[in-house]
Amino acid sequence: MNNPLLNNIEVTFHQLMESPHLFSFQDFEFLTNHFQEKLTIDDHFILIEKRLRYGQYDDEIERKTLLAIIEGNNDKANRLLNLLERRNSLNLKAVN
Repeated sequence: MNNPLLNNIEVTFHQLMESPHLFSFQDFEFLTNHFQEKLTIDDHFILIEKRLRYGQYDDEIERKTLLAIIEGNNDKANRLLNLLERRNSLNLKAVN
């Protein structure tokens, strides 16, 4: 597959590591698969954390919950998970 993202592989890898939120989901998935052998599990967590922190996410409560889980903030994560459960049980929707 001749993907233009791979024209300058070092630059693309650097961009992925520094600003993963700037890539579309498809490009992000393609690049993480392409660089799979180069990325550690810690790298994957860092990339996901950056995408959540700096990218667009439709549901702010879910975004904050995932960040709390990644950061290891169990109290905040549990509080937000309870809030999500209550919201979902009431069939409420997040609105932007």
